Amino acid sequence: MPSPIAHVGLAFFARPFLARHPAAHALSRPRRWAFYALISFALIAPDLDFALAFIFTHPLHDHGTYMHSLFAAILFAPLFAFIAYPLLQRSIPRLTLALVGFAAYSSHLLLDLFTPGRGIMLAWPVTTERFASPVPLFFGAHHSQLWAFHLHLITLLTELIFVALVGLTAHYLSPRPHQPPKQRPTSQRNSEFPSLPSTRNQKPKTRNP
Repeated sequence: MPSPIAHVGLAFFARPFLARHPAAHALSRPRRWAFYALISFALIAPDLDFALAFIFTHPLHDHGTYMHSLFAAILFAPLFAFIAYPLLQRSIPRLTLALVGFAAYSSHLLLDLFTPGRGIMLAWPVTTERFASPVPLFFGAHHSQLWAFHLHLITLLTELIFVALVGLTAHYLSPRPHQPPKQRPTSQRNSEFPSLPSTRNQKPKTRNP
């Protein structure tokens, strides 16, 4: 499974999301940072089953079970919207926030699918079969090999590269602030159009007979 570095790195996409909602983007900095923290929690929420595995001994509470299912993502979505809606002072519709919560939670499942390991119970409760991609995209964290520092270094480097790519993509997706066109100084504009001689107060010329 990827480490929290890769999962939380996806929180960079919260910035262009808020930027496309002017009312939310104009909120105070503490509220925006609280929303970023809520997004980060949603990105790592499936890994709360680590704590459940210590409390309960039943195999169903192991890592990668029902907390790593699309059904859990559906249940999590309205809870996310319930917290985020007043946090953002009702500037974004509840349905939109629920979809954001579902996407954030499901992104964790997607990254885990493409990491070597036992797989995850993506379709629980329909089936308890574990699913995993045959083509891994992440090296993954090796929790069982605590002292294998060379493996942890590979995990760290690959996931930092992934986070950097996510950050660059989020920066590209962020709308650019509108800048009014620069006005040239009046003297410069007048120099481009030379003034014509004034005809005011000039006597008309008379023609000699």
